[in-house]
Amino acid sequence: MRLENAVIGRRVEAVFRAPRLNVVMSGLFVCLSIPILIFILVYNYRANSRTIIATLHEEVAKNNRTSIENAENLIRSVASTLRLLAAATAKCRSDQRRHE
Repeated sequence: MRLENAVIGRRVEAVFRAPRLNVVMSGLFVCLSIPILIFILVYNYRANSRTIIATLHEEVAKNNRTSIENAENLIRSVASTLRLLAAATAKCRSDQRRHE
């Protein structure tokens, strides 16, 4: 029982004695560095968010232009095919009228 009381007594003494320098320095380091790290984290988050959003807007605009160009190219090719068919049909009709 005496040994247990001695151990408990030493622990109580360690809690109530003056803090040592390394504990104080560690506490100061943590207290001063955590706000700075939080600021860096928030700043980088906001900067990255702005960059990501700007990049997304650029990509959406680029894909929009590409889609429009692809649709125009499709319409042009279909239109040229229809023109060719119309010309061929007109020629066939004129040839049929001549033979009649």
